[in-house]
Amino acid sequence: MADEEILPPDVLTAILMRMFEFAPIAMAISTSDAEISSYLKVNDAYLRLTGLKWNDIRGRTLTSKGAAISSPARDRRHRMLAEDGGYVLEEEVDIRHADGTIIPTLISAQRTIVDDVSFDVEVLPDVSARVRHQHEIELALRASARTDALSGLPNRACFDEVLAGHVERCTRAKSSWCWHSSISMGSKPSTTRWDMHPAMKC
Repeated sequence: MADEEILPPDVLTAILMRMFEFAPIAMAISTSDAEISSYLKVNDAYLRLTGLKWNDIRGRTLTSKGAAISSPARDRRHRMLAEDGGYVLEEEVDIRHADGTIIPTLISAQRTIVDDVSFDVEVLPDVSARVRHQHEIELALRASARTDALSGLPNRACFDEVLAGHVERCTRAKSSWCWHSSISMGSKPSTTRWDMHPAMKC
C-alpha cells in the first residue's frame, strides 16, 4: 500500500514538521550557497544549543550572523554536499555560541532539491560533554606523567616541560635568560647545578 493511501500528504507534512521542530538533536535547514548560505528553518534544540534567537538569524547567513564558522573544513563539507549529496557524522565540528564560546559537535548533512531549488539539512549532535570528559582524562594522565609515583613530587618529565616552556616564552619575548653551570672537578663524580631565574615550579 502506497504511503499516500495511509496518510494524506498534508498530514504527513505536518507530522514531519513537528518531528523536526521538537527533535532533541539540533537541526537546521539552509540554502545551498556555501559562504552565503542562509537560515531557512531551525528547531528548538538548535536554538538551545547555540543560544541564538530565531528572529535574529532568520534569513541571515550562517557564518556572519549564525553559529557556523568559516573554515577550509566547512568548504570541504560543502564540496561533499555538491558532489555526493551528503555526509554522515563528519569529524568533530566547532560552532559558535551566541556568547562567543566554541561548542564541539558532530555533523551530518543532506542536500535536497525541491522544485529546482537546493536546500541543505544539517543535524548536529552536541558532544561538548564528551569532549570535556576526554579533556579531564588527558589532564589527569598528564599530571600523572609529571609526578613521581613513589614520592608524589614533580619528576624529570615535569622539569623538562617547564624548562621548555620558559625557554619558549623567553625566546618569544626576546629577553635575556642566564643560567650558570657549575661543574665540580675532582675524584668525585661530576655534578651539574643549574641556577635558573626566574625560579621554576612544576
